[in-house]
Amino acid sequence: MTSLIYDLMLHIQKDDVICIEGFPFATQKAMFAGGIHHGIRNELFKRGFKYYEVAPSAVKKFVNETGWTGEPGNKRRLKGKEKKLAVMAAVKEHFGFEHPSDNVVDAYIMARIALAAKKGTVQHAYQADVLTKVKLA
Repeated sequence: MTSLIYDLMLHIQKDDVICIEGFPFATQKAMFAGGIHHGIRNELFKRGFKYYEVAPSAVKKFVNETGWTGEPGNKRRLKGKEKKLAVMAAVKEHFGFEHPSDNVVDAYIMARIALAAKKGTVQHAYQADVLTKVKLA
């Protein structure tokens, strides 16, 4: 964990817009994920970096993925791998980006959120809503 956090901090620059996804409560590796999340936040704080926390639902919303499928009155919630695949498809549709790891795809969305905040531009109202809720706009 220490090596991962150290390596990450080597790449952060003073003018970066830093977005961190909110804590993953429904994970099999909660202890490790929680340690990484806290470790990164602590290191950013110690070095005087400001960061923005983006809720997992807002990450999905940035690519217009609701986590539901079906028509009104007959919808069902996507779960597990099906939900991850829907997010991956939405990222491909929005940005043309593909990767076999849903974690990398989530990180890519976070990078796009930070980039949109830095440039001050988005293409869709739901993306602007995410920036406003995260207090990036």
